[in-house]
Amino acid sequence: MTLAGIDISHHNFTVIQAEERRTKDGWLYNKASDGFVIMKATEGVTFDDPRMMDYVRLIGESNIRFDFASVGFYHYARPENNTPEAEAKHFYERVKQYIGNAVLALDVEGRALEMPSLDTWCYKWLKAVETLTGGVKPMIYIQRSALNLFDEVPANDYGLWLASWQKQKPKKPAPWEFMAIWQNNGQNIDTDYFFGNKKAWLKYARGGK
Repeated sequence: MTLAGIDISHHNFTVIQAEERRTKDGWLYNKASDGFVIMKATEGVTFDDPRMMDYVRLIGESNIRFDFASVGFYHYARPENNTPEAEAKHFYERVKQYIGNAVLALDVEGRALEMPSLDTWCYKWLKAVETLTGGVKPMIYIQRSALNLFDEVPANDYGLWLASWQKQKPKKPAPWEFMAIWQNNGQNIDTDYFFGNKKAWLKYARGGK
């Protein structure tokens, strides 16, 4: 089974407002209840996405806390500027009230892909978040062309959220055995597929708990 979802940040707010007005039936909540919604939470050590809480309100705090909505939060990595531990703490402080009810992810793209020892930096961030949350293993978001930059992260069983804009499901994304989420389009709002059901989504959200 697969779930269809979207990932969003403050850049998508105008589009989402328009959909909410057009449908008048809780467009974003419906996306999160029928499939899933992943929201940007933080970037680096100083930036908090200014629309994250607007999206949370549109979905509904109680819907998230009681698992009526499948949601996730992601952090945009800035390894060129900061330590992984500092960025992990920033992200954790922003989303800690949703731990156990949300999938967590590290977004690695742009200038980050040019950094030496990127694999180790990402592993340290993922491990730090796992420790801070008491056992929730985040996923890592990367584009297909960057898969060869990673070894330590897949070896330690952190799930893959793969960006590959194509019509057919990508083949085995080595060095990972499989991908948890596939981002397949990036027009207006990024669209994604999660390869599992609602129960599997919650397992990623709850981790070792």
